[in-house]
Amino acid sequence: MDSKLLAIAALGLVSVLPAQNIYHGNGVPSAYIVNTSAVVDQELRFDLGSTSAPFGVGAITLSGGLGPTTAPFIGPMGLDIFSPFFFITTIFLDATGDSGFLIPLPPGVVNASMAPFYADFLTLESSAPTFSVSKTVRVEFANALGWEPVGDLLSGRQRHTATPLGSNPRDNVTQVLIAGGLTGSIVIPAPLQSAELYDPLTRTVSALPDMSLPRGGHRAIRLPDGRVLMSGGVTAGGVVTETCEVFDPASQQFVAAASMNSRRAGHELTLLNDGRVLATGGFSDWQNAAVNFIQVLNTSQNTTEIFDPNSNTWTPG
Repeated sequence: MDSKLLAIAALGLVSVLPAQNIYHGNGVPSAYIVNTSAVVDQELRFDLGSTSAPFGVGAITLSGGLGPTTAPFIGPMGLDIFSPFFFITTIFLDATGDSGFLIPLPPGVVNASMAPFYADFLTLESSAPTFSVSKTVRVEFANALGWEPVGDLLSGRQRHTATPLGSNPRDNVTQVLIAGGLTGSIVIPAPLQSAELYDPLTRTVSALPDMSLPRGGHRAIRLPDGRVLMSGGVTAGGVVTETCEVFDPASQQFVAAASMNSRRAGHELTLLNDGRVLATGGFSDWQNAAVNFIQVLNTSQNTTEIFDPNSNTWTPG
């Protein structure tokens, strides 16, 4: 079958499958796509496939624009199928369900000012006559060791957290949670309660519901189930809090979690192999830092505790 006909037939079936965010695929494992930046005078690399489709066949789709696009038969897509730059080709997978290819980018043919393009991958799952669609990725042209602009945050922040919502490059969830932080100076902090979501596809941020209270110098870590634990931090008046909350990407809401046994700011969170979270150190007070900076530094602590997300409890370490 012609590669374009294969892809269009596949997309017609995809449209009737249970859907999540269309830029995160259709929620059916296990299609993935990973790419490098399109760096001038280097090679653009795509790794793609599905671990549940050994020796399978799929299609990579490229477009010069993002959707959502709804077309007869095809249904909703994360790519703009009406873009002048729209291309589909068949990809054959190896025994592990993986494939990849390189595209050379010689100077004179490509340059950093060229507009980005977007791609996704779909494949037929071997366990059922079901098509799996990957996330949508952005391919950005750039110079080696160069800087690329992105959109500004909605609020100026320091001492905030920025937490990827995906677990690894193959994860279909791509956004970054940006939460809390401080304005003012480090000795006279004004903590923020707001949060934002950064989208690497558009390189822009969007507002999220506020956290339960202002936090700066707090810590955040992604849990194995995809939620994000927010712990402690400096809140209003320089008070350090022991309270915690969890961000749920599905509902995009912050919900209360059990409080730590100690007030902590500037501490560390470490994800353990069994899915629990180790909290270590941190300051217990940040009041009057402008008057007596040494005093607040002396509230640093050597205690530890462990959070169990299954029971929503903290126990001393």
